[in-house]
Amino acid sequence: MSELVLLEIAGQPIVPLTLPLPPVGPLRNHCLAFSAAPNVHAKLDDWCAELNMSRRNFTRVFRAGTGLSLVEWRSRACVLAAISRLSAGDQVTRIAFDLGYDSSASFAAMFRRATGSVPSRFRQKQ
Repeated sequence: MSELVLLEIAGQPIVPLTLPLPPVGPLRNHCLAFSAAPNVHAKLDDWCAELNMSRRNFTRVFRAGTGLSLVEWRSRACVLAAISRLSAGDQVTRIAFDLGYDSSASFAAMFRRATGSVPSRFRQKQ
């Protein structure tokens, strides 16, 4: 029986439960503000303009500070926010729209790609 459990665990995707942040400065502050209210529609050009950085410099500095591209980081921020809200019992549809998704189906597809599971699996039973 314990071998079966270990096989099941080994077959599950690893869900990164951390959100790396740049070490210091305005970029870190911007990332912290975004992580407090993530939105899937955050655009690279908007971040560059708000931080007065070129695209090239931003992508270099962002990857050096986080180890991820902005798209990867943004998705992870959304997944972590969703997991937190799901475990608190929030509705999948409400979370999807709050994160900027056009439908709960598109949110669920992204969530499944990132975690290997459907959002309802993380939802606290009421």
